[in-house]
Amino acid sequence: MSQKNLLIIIVAIILTAIIVGGAMYFWQSASFAKEKQQLEQMIQSLQNQITQLQNQLKKPADPTADWQTYRNEELGFEIQYPSNWVIKEDAGYPFGVYLIPSDFLENKRNIAFMIDPVNVGRESVFDKKANPACQITEVIFANKTAKECRSEGSDGSYSRFIKITDLKTTNWEEYNEISYYLDQENIDLVETYDQILSTFKFIE
Repeated sequence: MSQKNLLIIIVAIILTAIIVGGAMYFWQSASFAKEKQQLEQMIQSLQNQITQLQNQLKKPADPTADWQTYRNEELGFEIQYPSNWVIKEDAGYPFGVYLIPSDFLENKRNIAFMIDPVNVGRESVFDKKANPACQITEVIFANKTAKECRSEGSDGSYSRFIKITDLKTTNWEEYNEISYYLDQENIDLVETYDQILSTFKFIE
């Protein structure tokens, strides 16, 4: 074999090695880029899931999630209450509705939650100043203007009264009242009673 032919063969081998090596490099680079992209997508997906879980953990649990709904078509309102409570209609006063914890049923005067749409049937803190310690304020309740009275008794009791003053689109009368009273022994129910009040709404 001549020296010239040998040189040609060597050059050919070198060129082939360069071409094959370059091809392998570019193939590996393309494969790596694809894998890198897939990995980045997986990381992004996991980060999104972590963010969603963190947001869910930040949200406070809804205490009314398993509550029941009382709906009164005649009086045009509905309200939610704990599943272990009971509803008493026309209890003591005309058209009155009581919400009472089932285990406190016998002590309703001390812990009753009352809704009297037509006639409170008793002295009202709004009309007869039956409770001088009560500070009456104007509020928005269930998307209607209303008067509110909150009162703390010297005996440790607590009461809250609401009178709807905007009676348009309702069949409620002027002497209406939504109220609750808690003696000192059951004062820990204030938060629950206020949560019940927050669910009250008129049926338009």
